[in-house]
Amino acid sequence: MSFLDSIKDQLKTYCPKCKTEIFRHAHICPRCGYDLNSPAHKKRKDTERKFILYWLYFCIFIFIVSLFQNSNAGVAFILCFLLFGVGIVVIGKISKYTDFFH
Repeated sequence: MSFLDSIKDQLKTYCPKCKTEIFRHAHICPRCGYDLNSPAHKKRKDTERKFILYWLYFCIFIFIVSLFQNSNAGVAFILCFLLFGVGIVVIGKISKYTDFFH
């Protein structure tokens, strides 16, 4: 995979209605015609962002608690960093394949 291909992959997302791969900045899905600028789609994205923010707060809370339980700050930081990363991946998969945030 070339550098250009990796950039193109980062610019792609999936239509929430028909799950077709589309460019991230598209306004309408070319397959089903879903309006990606509709209020319903914007509400979905806002809900997803709030869920990510709540997950970040949870990870910070776990970090603080683990600092009090364990004197090693490096271990606590790595644990929370991994927890946050896994959470973001899971949130992305949920958003991509389901209507959980709709």
